This record gives sequence, structure tokens and C-alpha cells, in this order.
Amino acid sequence: MVQERGWTDLFVKSGFEFGVIGGLITNFHLPRTSLLLLVAAFAGGRLLKESYREAVARCYRFYSYGDAMLIVREGERGKRKAPPPADARRRQTGSDVAWTICPFIAK
Repeated sequence: MVQERGWTDLFVKSGFEFGVIGGLITNFHLPRTSLLLLVAAFAGGRLLKESYREAVARCYRFYSYGDAMLIVREGERGKRKAPPPADARRRQTGSDVAWTICPFIAK
């Protein structure tokens, strides 16, 4: 990776290949926003829909000061011995990369 300065017309959406990051901490975004498209591109639409369905059922707070989630590529968890939380959601892709979404609940 090389640091550069300037403008870009990059728009991260479904089909984008992430090559550097293995995880993402983000909040639950509102429908029809570019941030939601970015998260869906990272985690996959099906997994994200399941997670949002559960977030609504559990009354999670959305938007900037609401609850958040951690999306991690399984191989990036390192040598962590503890299993992911019971409410984590998983997806298996054709490339054998599994993703986990764990909610962070603001109290």
C-alpha cells in the first residue's frame, strides 16, 4: 500500500474486492445509505440482512450514536481461543472465508 493524496471516484458496493482490511467496526446504518452499501459489500447482503432483522427484533439503536457491530474475517481473529458470542452471525463464502458479525450494545 502506498500513501497518496488526491481525489477518487471509488464507490464501494457489492462486488468490491477488499484487499487490506480483515475486520470492520461500524454502527447499524439507516436504509438506502452509501454506508450501508459499503458494509453490505464487506459482509455480504444475506448475512447483513439477517443481522439487521435481529437488530430490529432486539430493539438495537441505529445511526451514529446507536449500537455497533464488529464484522471479522474468521482468519483475522488470530489465536483467540474463546468462541465468538452465541448471537454472532456467520457466513461461508465460495472462497472458504467465513465472516462473523458480533453486536456491541450501548447501555
